[in-house]
Amino acid sequence: MKTALLFPGQGSQYVGMGRSWIESVPSCRSVFEAASESIDLDLQQLIWHGDEAQLRQTAVAQPAIVAVSLALLERVYELGFVIDCVGGHSVGEISSLVAADALEMADAMRLVKRRGELMEAAQPAGRGGMIAVIGADRSELEEIVNAYSGLGIAAVNAPGQIVLGGLQDQLEQLMPVLRAKRWRMVKLNVSGPFHTHWMASAAEKWARDVARFTFQPPQCPYACNVTGRLETDVAQIGARLVAQVSSTLQWENCIRSMLAVGVTRFIDVGPGHTLTGHVKRIAPAVETITLDEIPGAGLQAVD
Repeated sequence: MKTALLFPGQGSQYVGMGRSWIESVPSCRSVFEAASESIDLDLQQLIWHGDEAQLRQTAVAQPAIVAVSLALLERVYELGFVIDCVGGHSVGEISSLVAADALEMADAMRLVKRRGELMEAAQPAGRGGMIAVIGADRSELEEIVNAYSGLGIAAVNAPGQIVLGGLQDQLEQLMPVLRAKRWRMVKLNVSGPFHTHWMASAAEKWARDVARFTFQPPQCPYACNVTGRLETDVAQIGARLVAQVSSTLQWENCIRSMLAVGVTRFIDVGPGHTLTGHVKRIAPAVETITLDEIPGAGLQAVD
């Protein structure tokens, strides 16, 4: 059986995430504390004792999610799973590169902290947002969205699950049109129009930061959000991470690429279970495991 690890992105955060694991598992606690120290940010205070509005801020949410995900990754290692490939949604791609041994944890935290700061600064708070559209036909939705200059397709997550991003006022104008199609809409817990052209300035600035870091050859393939394929070319990691900030996430293709190489078990490593939900929409018969707030989570060590 081939196993893939999946790491969540922004929107999965919530107050208290990861606490039961980090408090009860020494290895998880050690990684979490090291991640916090590497960026000189009291993540424990922000995540466990902050409020939802504060945790929703991009500059806080992104390093918080990655720190919790990397802490929980230690539990996966302890359980003895052999990892065949990894993937991460949006900022989760940085977590996946740590799991693939392509990036050191401390470097990942520094990169993600800067990423969050730049993406938050790219648009004034409240000017942009994102919505998930459930049940839409992709080509029909794209045709509708193309009529709005301030909107774009931010992510294609699964069949009938597409995320839009853009200016808040245009999203509000669009909603009655989508309701008339009887498509369901879910507002995402984010603070900006990510993975659209509105993030071009953030990507340009972040490119200079990414260029200062050294990536190692991945020890297993990672699913690239921009290409939708499993990748191993170390020379392209930085450029693809930068492009991802302002490009559509090809997440459905990422999952299909893992399925194509024989992955039959997906483990969601981080807060929530959104990513295994996507997998179930794409391939209902495969095994999905959620590693969330319940120590042990029903998992048993494997050979």
